[in-house]
Amino acid sequence: MAYNSDGQYAIVTNYFSNNFSLIRVNGASSAVIGTYSSSGQVPLRLAYNPVLDRTGIGDYTSRLLVSVNPRTGAFIRSDSYAAYGEIFQVMLDEAGSAVVLTNAGSQTPAHLHRGAEAVALPATPSYFDYCPAVQKAAVVMPGPDWLTVIDWNASDAPEVTTIPLAPTDRLEAAWPNPASAGTLRIAFDLARPAHARITLLDCSGRRVADLASGEYGSGRHEVLWRARVAPGSYAAVLNVDTTNDVWALRFRDPALAPVDEARDSAVLRVRPNPTRGSLRIEIVSPSRSDFTIGIYDPSGRIVRQLSGMGPAGGIRMLLWDGRDDRGRAVPGGIYFLRACGSGFRESSMLSVVR
Repeated sequence: MAYNSDGQYAIVTNYFSNNFSLIRVNGASSAVIGTYSSSGQVPLRLAYNPVLDRTGIGDYTSRLLVSVNPRTGAFIRSDSYAAYGEIFQVMLDEAGSAVVLTNAGSQTPAHLHRGAEAVALPATPSYFDYCPAVQKAAVVMPGPDWLTVIDWNASDAPEVTTIPLAPTDRLEAAWPNPASAGTLRIAFDLARPAHARITLLDCSGRRVADLASGEYGSGRHEVLWRARVAPGSYAAVLNVDTTNDVWALRFRDPALAPVDEARDSAVLRVRPNPTRGSLRIEIVSPSRSDFTIGIYDPSGRIVRQLSGMGPAGGIRMLLWDGRDDRGRAVPGGIYFLRACGSGFRESSMLSVVR
């Protein structure tokens, strides 16, 4: 339900009937003025726009935002979100622009829209709130228990920050990386006291060595391991109960000179890893540049390519849906992800579980 500016009229959506009702609000004398067919299908959320004096109705299935007169129910206009998922929720900002939450589609992640801008979300959302005083929105994602905060006060592009709401067991870092002969240092965090094991896997998924195993308290820990493996790509896997977290490692021939790789201290993060479906890819870079991300199978064949532009000094998030370039779900196994841009090249190993 949404009232107009003086509270004398209200509009109620009728989800199963594909229509909405206009009500004249006057205490015990309140009455339905009329019921009108929606221009779309399955009208769900709605909000009154005090700037433009209209009510916006989000049609869930047809993905239309339909604007109507709040006192007569007359149709004004409709805006399509057909390129995205179903419309979950509708609000208005301080200028009267629609702020719309859309679900993830078959080929697209969930988004929060404000006017013409669309910000991709790292997981399936359930609810958001927008504060016009500071031009910020907070989106709740109950599956992974994340909160994404979007700040439109940023100069170039919206600033996006995702905060975990529940503590997690995770690998923090492994250095040096790439590594040669010498000691490898690995850091990890535990949400609670537990038995933890860190295993080194090669690119085929075969266990190479146990880096650490034992009882650890909650908090941050570091382990040291003397590197004794052949050059190539590996993965350090933290196992706590039924939870796994993975960190990609590279070992090079100690007889070779260090590889001169162009980089600007960019960081590549991939979570969850292993994944059963969609995967969030984050690139953190101090410079703004175009980048491409290639996902390869163990034979070196590229299965999917993504691209985008990263904000200067911020995080660019992409979502891989676990499908190849033809839209087919990739089989379970080990894959390699490589991100390339102006001044940086980063890679990671990931595991798909089916």
